[in-house]
Amino acid sequence: MKIKTAIVAGLLAMASLPLHAAAAAPVRMQVWEITRTSWAPSKLAVFLFSGYSDSRTINALTYLRRTSAGYTVLPGAHLTSHEGTSTPQVYAQGERVSCVTVSACSPTKGISYTIALYEDSGRNDPLAPDTVVAVTYGRDVKVTVDKNNARQWRVRRVNRAVRALWSSDSVKAAGVWSSDLGFEAFTDGSVKGGPRGSVAIGVPPCSGTPVGAAAGVGTVTLAGGVAPVEATCPADTMRPSQVARKATTWTFSGPVAGLTAEMVSEPGTVRLLVVDF
Repeated sequence: MKIKTAIVAGLLAMASLPLHAAAAAPVRMQVWEITRTSWAPSKLAVFLFSGYSDSRTINALTYLRRTSAGYTVLPGAHLTSHEGTSTPQVYAQGERVSCVTVSACSPTKGISYTIALYEDSGRNDPLAPDTVVAVTYGRDVKVTVDKNNARQWRVRRVNRAVRALWSSDSVKAAGVWSSDLGFEAFTDGSVKGGPRGSVAIGVPPCSGTPVGAAAGVGTVTLAGGVAPVEATCPADTMRPSQVARKATTWTFSGPVAGLTAEMVSEPGTVRLLVVDF
């Protein structure tokens, strides 16, 4: 019930998020670290908001846990991205919504937002994260956690390098798109990680969607970390994520092709995102 209440509060907050200020701050990639301050059981809800106006946006998030060998990645990576076209839409969790739900909406601006939920039973839960790394790219960015768990988690912006491979920047991806529906064939791409290690999230073109229109064929492999991670279309809807504990070059390779109504099938989709440690 608390999580549902938090989601409603987040949606209300979205309506009040300003898309333009008198002197808008420059759009830049930002990295956020959400760290645990208590090992009590937690129902974590992370809210990421990015406003856009004919510009790219990224909302990404992955869960980590520190071990004696270094970070290990946990299930539950999220990544939504969008590159503004001539008529950008407004999206909610990857699903296009009517402008009447956002008072500030117009044909050339909107809000991209992600609400990521995670519940664990505390320290003895092997999948309980102690660190969440989030990335945003857009205007008037806002990253918060559910106020009911605010004492258990601290949100702060950190200075880390981050690099994104967009499908529109790669000669090894091709597709056709029409508003909120697209088809893309993807072969491979690569991004270098930092000298002290990095975490990566890959996004196959058939990624899952809340509107239930995912389809595709092929398997993609995220390699360069402590172990390769595979995702097969259309069965695997989770985004593959992994950590590297030293310098590496991440590769995301198929071939794979997919059809999806999710925002990540738009032109300019992020196929591989890498954040340095």
